[in-house]
Amino acid sequence: QSAQGSTKPQLTIVFETGTTTPPASLALSGPLTQPEGNSGSTTFAFTVTRSGDTTQPASASWAVAGSGTNPASANDFAGATLPAGTVSFAPGENSQTIAVQVAGDTTVEPNETFTLTLSNPTGATIANASTTATITNDDVASTPNRVTVTFQQGVGGYAGTVDTNLRGADPTTSYAVAKQLFTDTETGGA
Repeated sequence: QSAQGSTKPQLTIVFETGTTTPPASLALSGPLTQPEGNSGSTTFAFTVTRSGDTTQPASASWAVAGSGTNPASANDFAGATLPAGTVSFAPGENSQTIAVQVAGDTTVEPNETFTLTLSNPTGATIANASTTATITNDDVASTPNRVTVTFQQGVGGYAGTVDTNLRGADPTTSYAVAKQLFTDTETGGA
């Protein structure tokens, strides 16, 4: 080319740096521990958090199973079935709650454990698939009714008094039972 003003074509390359939103991911809260209650049902609320790309819908299946040393059974839940369902996210939502209904009772029992597990995700991956919950026993064993007996050995046998706190029991019967227990204790009987 001549030096008289001709120009060479130029190529300009522009690099744009942008941020890429990571794919959507689901994670469960937990663990939870709370009492069962004495009647009706108690809600164990688990939070499922969605992070990353929240512009599209997402969902996952969830299910409860007994776990640990004293696993919860179907009878420990409302409806006497192990709970299961689906948690769904609309575009823009990043938090949902799974409400597991635990049946209340008045039975004295050990604490029971269950595991809630997420599976089969759509539109997301699962970062934290499971968590545990402990149903704590809030029932108290009743104390047996007591009979306080005071006996003194006298001529021809025993004489004594009975302080009874037996609900609805006949004091004469209470005395006879208490006397037999005292006699068995004195003689080594059972």
